[in-house]
Amino acid sequence: MSIHEREYNAEEQEIRRLVQSIPILQDKMIVDLVNGIQVTQDHIRVSQDRITGLGSRIVDAVTGKSALRQQRIDQNLNEGLRSTMIWLENLQASQIQTDRALAYVTEKLSETRQGIMKLVDKHVALKNEVRQLTEQMHGLEEQFTQQSEQIRNQLTSIDMRQSALIQMNQEFDKWAGGGYASFSPLLQMFLVLEALSWGPFGVYDAVNPEFREQLNYKCAVLLKDVRGIPMRNLPTDKWMLSLVKERAAHKEMLRFLLQDDAELLASLPLQSTMLKVVDLEEHSAESMRSILTQVNVPLVFESKRLSQRLLMESRIRLHRRGLHAS
Repeated sequence: MSIHEREYNAEEQEIRRLVQSIPILQDKMIVDLVNGIQVTQDHIRVSQDRITGLGSRIVDAVTGKSALRQQRIDQNLNEGLRSTMIWLENLQASQIQTDRALAYVTEKLSETRQGIMKLVDKHVALKNEVRQLTEQMHGLEEQFTQQSEQIRNQLTSIDMRQSALIQMNQEFDKWAGGGYASFSPLLQMFLVLEALSWGPFGVYDAVNPEFREQLNYKCAVLLKDVRGIPMRNLPTDKWMLSLVKERAAHKEMLRFLLQDDAELLASLPLQSTMLKVVDLEEHSAESMRSILTQVNVPLVFESKRLSQRLLMESRIRLHRRGLHAS
């Protein structure tokens, strides 16, 4: 086995360990798979809207837009059916671990199944394949609906507030116990806040932020450098420097969690800065300063304020993706 292959296998193993230790990675992968089949739905929706109007149909027939759109629908349907089959197999083999991702996937399954059913009569050649696909989706939809109902009942019986408090204590106990010790201090805090935003804490915090102050103080207490010294007021470039030294797999994980449209990232200056910094090489202080001068972030961050900013930007990002109930 070559050195390159050994390095690749080591990185693959590291990524598997990350997925096991950071549950939100698996949930986000499943949500991304669901979003990947939305192109066909968009064409279906446009096609259905155009069919209803006589004027639209005449214009489309003359200009050839109708035939072009139908060609795109056929092409996307064929590609979508193949990818959806693979997607369904992966989805059945995976276990969703947060209620927010579960509710989102259930909703998208229902929308996609309804969209595909509309095409059955128009695509006779694909009729059996489409029917099989819709039956699979229907089964998964029922399964996830039942799971969602169970989760709602649990939240009602246990009480949302208690669930939020339990999750917060669990995440900070994990942090204090060394569960995130392989990551740099800034990335440790980001992963804790991200996990809380995806779970019962994020749901409860959206309607009642009573634990937010407590959360920020807990972050300030647990933020320590490699020597165990508490980290308080630090220049922003010092906070970011630790990201440059992260392992390659950890950097890839951070890119995956923060990926978004370039324009939308502009509303998340701190997290967009983190994305830029992970691509820097070590000993690139000048490049670090150049990045910081181009974004709207303070030159110095107090640890409590840093946790407030990270949590706020995570909430904005999740809300934009339809995963945050506000």
